[in-house]
Amino acid sequence: MVMGPSALIVERRGPRGRLGRLVLAGRATASRGPRRGVDVRFKLFGCTLITAGTGRYIDDHHDVPLGPGSAVLVVPGHRHWYGADETGWDERFLAVTGPLFRTAAEQGLLDVAHPVRHLDDIAVWAARFDHFITRPAPTTGAARDAEAAMVLALLAEIFGERPDRSAQPDTPGRPGEQHTGWLQRS
Repeated sequence: MVMGPSALIVERRGPRGRLGRLVLAGRATASRGPRRGVDVRFKLFGCTLITAGTGRYIDDHHDVPLGPGSAVLVVPGHRHWYGADETGWDERFLAVTGPLFRTAAEQGLLDVAHPVRHLDDIAVWAARFDHFITRPAPTTGAARDAEAAMVLALLAEIFGERPDRSAQPDTPGRPGEQHTGWLQRS
């Protein structure tokens, strides 16, 4: 990401947790992405919330317009590009690492196949991202893990199971069969 005229980035240092950690939290005004066509692959998990402006997200399976309320999930090693149009955008972002986030992606808690979501009530979501910018840094490994769990809860709320899929039964039943979803998966 290329920062615009105004940016606040908090780098989280301190004791390591066992589950994961928040590496960066920040917000930027009039931010622009890398030049279009650049092969971008990050080493960290990340999430960007666009609060003003427009742009695009592009990868091998998606070409999605972005605007206020768009949230973008970045997965380590995934080739993609996203960025603002010529006028830039305002954003909040988080970057995290650790086994907690890898496991969440591997187990489907984070729906990495759908890396862009639209969120309503942008001010509420922006405040939730800002919480990680303003809160005191963890001072113990256990506090670092607790913070990682809070970030995962936020990401799971945004990038968890899509509502349009949750209305469908887990497994098709035959006529006359009673559907017991969770029991059939056991």
